[in-house]
Amino acid sequence: MTDGFFVEGGKITINKGARTVATSDGTLVNLLGSPSINTTFDVAFPDFPKGKAYWWQFVSDYNDFASQYGWISEGRCQFTRTPQEWSQPSIIGVVPAGADLFKSRIRISRTGAPTHTWVSQSIDVLPKENVWMPFNGSCLVEAELGMARAFSIYISGSDLVLHRQQTMGPPSGGFGSAGNASPGLMVDTAGQEWSARGGAEGMSVWSDNNSPYYKYSSGTSPSLPLGTYDNHKWSGSDPCSETDPTNYASTYSVDLIGQFGRRS
Repeated sequence: MTDGFFVEGGKITINKGARTVATSDGTLVNLLGSPSINTTFDVAFPDFPKGKAYWWQFVSDYNDFASQYGWISEGRCQFTRTPQEWSQPSIIGVVPAGADLFKSRIRISRTGAPTHTWVSQSIDVLPKENVWMPFNGSCLVEAELGMARAFSIYISGSDLVLHRQQTMGPPSGGFGSAGNASPGLMVDTAGQEWSARGGAEGMSVWSDNNSPYYKYSSGTSPSLPLGTYDNHKWSGSDPCSETDPTNYASTYSVDLIGQFGRRS
């Protein structure tokens, strides 16, 4: 086979000896000399929709020998996130006429992190930070139980688009009354109840074992203390705080270097 550049049967062929170096009998990829992309931008994810889960329990037991009741009252406010499918595109560059592919590499760093743990786990950054890595279009940056965040970069018409996405899964379930939630005059009595406070049921993601988010009382009484049993309930005289201290928003700084190209 002769070395050189040939047009045969409407197809371009470049040969080197017996080897076909390139041919248009398929798809040729050509990167453009200019323009290229070399930019830095922020990728911001908002907090997930907030909710609350409030648990209250009262237990008493009558001691025949002491002729009195022993009792405990507990309340706990947990903070939830409710189901969500969120996405938002934005334009980060202009695509040259005729370009239909984009080859790139990125370097990311998280500049704004969630304030609290997520179901007792830290929300870690999944890719390596502050190192250059090839970018093939999409990147999963965070994922914990029930949640995930990712971003994509792609060509759409004449725009180079950044597309952010995050998902929050289904609620934990189990809300409502369990047992006798309103104790009456009986020898042994117990009640507990979960309440989805503030709207829709969600997945519990953060709680604390200390006041003001958790409260506990106990005592003894010759009669069932009906004025005390619900003191730590959301509607009681000494409820737990329902002010959510958590913020799970995240922000990344992304360095992007890329080259546009065309396919034959």
